[in-house]
Amino acid sequence: MSPPLFNFRLLPIPEIIPWQQETGFAVHWFGLTDGCYWLHLANAELFRYRQEFLNTRNAKLSCRVYVNYNVVRLWEDMIEMLPDSLHPLPADLAQKFAASSMSAWSERVLHWVEDREDVEAIEISDQASSWLYRRRLMTSHLKWSPKIWFWNDGINFHIEWDNRRYQENSISVWDAQVGHWSATVEEFIEEVRAFDSQFIQAMQQRVDQISANGMPKDVLIDIESLKAEQVDRAKWLERSLEAALHQPPDDWEAIRAAIEVIEAK
Repeated sequence: MSPPLFNFRLLPIPEIIPWQQETGFAVHWFGLTDGCYWLHLANAELFRYRQEFLNTRNAKLSCRVYVNYNVVRLWEDMIEMLPDSLHPLPADLAQKFAASSMSAWSERVLHWVEDREDVEAIEISDQASSWLYRRRLMTSHLKWSPKIWFWNDGINFHIEWDNRRYQENSISVWDAQVGHWSATVEEFIEEVRAFDSQFIQAMQQRVDQISANGMPKDVLIDIESLKAEQVDRAKWLERSLEAALHQPPDDWEAIRAAIEVIEAK
């Protein structure tokens, strides 16, 4: 049986570093999600550091080769992106960007608008690329924020990445440099649901454990707020999937027109 697409591991509660506030040290639901996460694809693992890069680091790594951050960030950002990424690209644009890659187009738009300072150029560049940014996974909380896009063509769901620019001392940071993965839209949604279910269950166990045993006496925590947030977070995925059903589609004609202007130059 192959590993799931979305993978994570929560750090043990004693290893979680409390946040310092004016009233002392405290932990919240968000902070309790500290851990490791990565995406397992058929031909790559995203959010996995290259071993040569890790060999240059002296820090103790709790997650070995994977990203160490609050798992909720991957979960939140995936859910937030769903309404856009579940809206399929028109066939002509899907074919165009499957061939040239999302990264290449992003760079082309950026270079095009950098040579112009007028408001019209900014509006054109935004029209030509904002639809793409809404399908890029938010990773700016990481020092070397990997570039990962999620989109679909109406039949298959695609994940595309390009991390070739991220290097330190000429050593690539990320193990997965550039590539592409796809599955049916239905299979992808099943993977998202599985991730949501496993993550919410893991956090429910954590909430139950803290409710029963508390935290170290010098760490503050609001148990009732913790329970309330757990209940609310359990509804986020269904809200996002419902929003996807009612979200108006992108103005593809306007997007095509903006793309033509940039390509003409």
